Amino acid sequence: MLLHLIDDEKIINRTIDSFEEALPGQNIFLCFVDSPIKYVQPRDNLYFVENSTMPENICKREIEAIIIHYLSYKKITFLQKNSYPKVPIYWIMWGSDYYNNILENKGYRVCQFPRYKGIKTSIKRFINLLGINTNTDKVFLEFVRDNVSYAIVFQQDFKLCCQYRPKIFRNIICIDKFFYYPIDAILGKELYEKKAKGNIVLVGNSCSFSNNHKYVFDYLKNVNVSNKKIVVPLSYGGNKLYKNKILDWGHHYFGKNFQPLLSFLPLKDYNNIMLQAGICIYGSWRQEANGNILEALYLGAKVFVSKRSSLLSYYQNMGITIFSLEDISQANFDAPLSEEQKNRNRLIIGSLFNKERQLGIIKEIWGDVNKQLGTRV
Repeated sequence: MLLHLIDDEKIINRTIDSFEEALPGQNIFLCFVDSPIKYVQPRDNLYFVENSTMPENICKREIEAIIIHYLSYKKITFLQKNSYPKVPIYWIMWGSDYYNNILENKGYRVCQFPRYKGIKTSIKRFINLLGINTNTDKVFLEFVRDNVSYAIVFQQDFKLCCQYRPKIFRNIICIDKFFYYPIDAILGKELYEKKAKGNIVLVGNSCSFSNNHKYVFDYLKNVNVSNKKIVVPLSYGGNKLYKNKILDWGHHYFGKNFQPLLSFLPLKDYNNIMLQAGICIYGSWRQEANGNILEALYLGAKVFVSKRSSLLSYYQNMGITIFSLEDISQANFDAPLSEEQKNRNRLIIGSLFNKERQLGIIKEIWGDVNKQLGTRV
């Protein structure tokens, strides 16, 4: 049996479906919650965990592997209390769990303006830069070093982790095949055959600090956007102080062309925006908004990503036409992708990120957990 440690997130229902379809009857899911459940739907093989107690009817002897979908202090505490000696642990790395807890603490910057995170975060970051780890940091790092067998992440990001934390990752094997976002599931029937065409410039995917809105605006203000709508989703993430700064910057730079999305939109309305977004810009310096980027590329949008992000080289190495935010100019801003470029992007994404291939990868990695996969750096 595979024991999955999950959170109450939107992506999880689809993830459960994929693992159950690929490996039926071989999965148990523990969902860690500390508030009313929002997204995850009850199932016979799913248990909600509010503390570190293992549900009584789960037989520990049947667990062959543990899959952590986003590593948190709460999950570490659970595994420390409920030990599984000699059971391999697979850490599917989401982004913030290793950038914030592994890389940023060693000086790797993910935010242009970390001061808007609040005084506690700023103090903690300053302490980390002095080479001092908090007790929580120590627990996190020691758990990864002593317990994680496999890191499921892009090869580029794994190399960063090995560079900044060589002692932590030296015995961990990287598997860079798995993905959460089958393009057919992201788009659904409504968008699968359509293409984006319109005058919307979509900036980022949320109000999170790592979207680096000001960084994007500083490049975007140097091109003529008078015939464009600068649409910026701000309905979740970040905090009120940072959101207000984004609004100030946006109105100052772009005036009436700046159109923030301040309330959560139904999927149909958001899809309508995606179909009008001829240009999509993502200023994250870390792996982030990958599902949004896949959707934009598939729909034929011109996508700009920061060259600081591993996603730029990740997609370029596949042969996908994608652009560096730092190299934005009036010429490449105004010129849409050719039909040949749009069709090639769609063909590559459709062939590499489809549901059938995802199921095959799940079977390959976890169908036989005694088989060693992946590489060390």
